[in-house]
Amino acid sequence: MPGVLNVIALANEVYSVLLADDSDDDRTLFRLALRKVPGMRLVGSVQDGDQAIAYLAGRNEFADRQQFPYPDVLFLDLKMPRVTGFEVLTWLQHKEHKPFITVFSGSEIEVDMKRAFLLGADTYKVKPTNSENYAAVLKSVHEQVRSQRVRVGR
Repeated sequence: MPGVLNVIALANEVYSVLLADDSDDDRTLFRLALRKVPGMRLVGSVQDGDQAIAYLAGRNEFADRQQFPYPDVLFLDLKMPRVTGFEVLTWLQHKEHKPFITVFSGSEIEVDMKRAFLLGADTYKVKPTNSENYAAVLKSVHEQVRSQRVRVGR
């Protein structure tokens, strides 16, 4: 029954999360909501796409992977200063190892959604307006990540 044991192990796995969002309010709501999702743990929070790329690349202040582990899941805002979420997605396209990418944006514009998927986003979620809805969105992403990992046998 090794397959059953693997599924049980995956069901109990905790996924590391990097949040890239320029809004202090959204980062606070995210942190509060994440407390309600025991299968996910915030390992990093950055304020723009330039910091997100530095974190993912393990550059500059993020070079210590013990302190700044590579995330299993990236929650990525699209509209950020300096380097946008779209630019982060473009940078990630050429990387062999990528986190599960959840675009987490205030934009419901279909063009933004299509572009994000074309650039490699795994899922697209519109930011909720309160912490209860945040928790529901995070739980749904957790289920998507867990489902994908069972399918690919990670």
